[in-house]
Amino acid sequence: MNNTSDIIEQLNIEAEKSFSNYLNPFGFLMTKNERTGYDASILFVKEDRYVKLIFNNHPHDYPGYFNVILGVGKDVFPESDYNSIAIWRFKRYIDENNTAKEYALVFEPQKVKTLISEAISDLDRYGRGFIEGDLSLFNKVKAQK
Repeated sequence: MNNTSDIIEQLNIEAEKSFSNYLNPFGFLMTKNERTGYDASILFVKEDRYVKLIFNNHPHDYPGYFNVILGVGKDVFPESDYNSIAIWRFKRYIDENNTAKEYALVFEPQKVKTLISEAISDLDRYGRGFIEGDLSLFNKVKAQK
């Protein structure tokens, strides 16, 4: 794996498979999987809630990152800008000393599964209520955004 397109491709494939396995039992279905040379996004939707995965390795956005975003309503700008929250914001809300931010992209094939597993673990720990339909924590975090 030695170029951006390969990195994004491998992350996208692993994320689609792993997040589908986690989210499908809750009724979230993948409705979009878009890739370009520098980035990718995958969207899982259930009713008016969504989980969006974003991978970005564009040189202008260095360093590359991966984000898990929870949202309600449309996943397009401008609505998505005020109706969605990155999972790292939940981590900071729950623990004020947490300095979480986007996940850093990995460039070694053997670390891709670890990165995706960490993100799913965080989603389960911090976003499980949202996944199950309880928006109380989501609304509290959104109020601080």
